[in-house]
Amino acid sequence: MSDCKSGIYKIENKVNGKCYVGSAVDIRARWSTHKCQLAKKEHHSVKLQNAWNKYSSEAFEFSVIEYIPYKEQLLEREQFWLDELSAVQKGYNTVPLARNTLGYIHTEESIRKMCKPKREGTSETYRIAQLKLNMERQEAEVPHPSLGTKRTEDSRIKMSLAQKRANEERIINGGQHPLKGIPKPERLKAQAKATQLQINEDRKLLGIPHPSKGLKMSKEVIENNSVAQTKVNIKRRLAGIPHPIKGIKRSSDSRNKMSAAQCRYQQALKATGSQHFNKGIAKSPEAIAKGVATRAANKKAREESFVLMWAFKLAFDAPLLQVAQ
Repeated sequence: MSDCKSGIYKIENKVNGKCYVGSAVDIRARWSTHKCQLAKKEHHSVKLQNAWNKYSSEAFEFSVIEYIPYKEQLLEREQFWLDELSAVQKGYNTVPLARNTLGYIHTEESIRKMCKPKREGTSETYRIAQLKLNMERQEAEVPHPSLGTKRTEDSRIKMSLAQKRANEERIINGGQHPLKGIPKPERLKAQAKATQLQINEDRKLLGIPHPSKGLKMSKEVIENNSVAQTKVNIKRRLAGIPHPIKGIKRSSDSRNKMSAAQCRYQQALKATGSQHFNKGIAKSPEAIAKGVATRAANKKAREESFVLMWAFKLAFDAPLLQVAQ
């Protein structure tokens, strides 16, 4: 079935042969609308809805009867097939005369009523349900119905603006993201991580800077990110999972920058009288034992370096003392 083609279609029950006949400017989009309405039990044809509930979706087949190149002929051909297949008397159509809203202009009041949700929270509830459905579809590796459909530049701009408005309203109202608290499947986590790593590698090869490079984050955002990262590291240690960059040797310049940043952070804590974000977070016995061992090794290394330094000093000063004598 081709995309964005107008014509006459039918929804046929393979069990009893009854059908529903309709016309559409975009047949594929109309079929998606039918499936959505039937799944939500909100279809305008009561007969078709009852049959769908009784026989389930597997019993129905969608097919195109005739493609119509001219939209003006849709009603005429739909009426022909309504009569030819007796879709009203023996099928699921409820209106004997073909009709559509093509060319009809709604009033401003009608548009406001259609945009307003039927009940408070309906739109947000539907959005959350849709997000959960998309996650389940991805987990089952079922492609999205609109996969492969190319949206126009105007559509992409409208979607982007709508998403930005939703995010701004959520932040202003103090709301949380609909997916917050819903665990993401491990396969999707690994896939997203691999994709991000590939993007970063491509960016480095092409010499493209990171989009957030040069943007200064607020102190609150920096602190929140630091606390979140610390919690992630603690969970990783408790689970015995090594750090992703473990084994990667940093350059001397990187180590100096990290050390300077840590010193500045410690000075800021002392100046403001704040506590370290790790304070109060219980460590695992393995982490405690590892810390003790590390401190003991560092102490031993310092003592050995101190002994070597004095031995070198004595060896260097001995000839000078003999000359002086």
